[in-house]
Amino acid sequence: MATLTTVEGIQYNFDPSTVVAVSDHDPATKQAVTCVYGVTGNYLKVKENIQEFLSRLNITANFAPLTAPNGGAVWLNGSSIAAIRGRVAGDARGANAVVYTSSITQWLKDFVADAVTALDAHGGKL
Repeated sequence: MATLTTVEGIQYNFDPSTVVAVSDHDPATKQAVTCVYGVTGNYLKVKENIQEFLSRLNITANFAPLTAPNGGAVWLNGSSIAAIRGRVAGDARGANAVVYTSSITQWLKDFVADAVTALDAHGGKL
């Protein structure tokens, strides 16, 4: 088991393989803070930066560094990706691709081919 402590001081013990994504911003508030997805039903905000968090858990090799439509960093676990598609009407502004996992949908500034290459290099099977 691994642990993380939220910015509110709540400690979680969890299986690191449940982490599907880590971003550098809160999608609701736009606040610059590391958000961890997949541990619970919602994201958890932590004080560590993305690289510190992934390194501490020894899972960096599983995560592809990509870009959210707002230019922020989002690292996705290649093995957690269920599907990816290109932009369609109604997608987030600036999005060129959308990635689906069992627990989140993530819009990307990256194009599908680039995202697939990055995700497959980090355990994906797209």
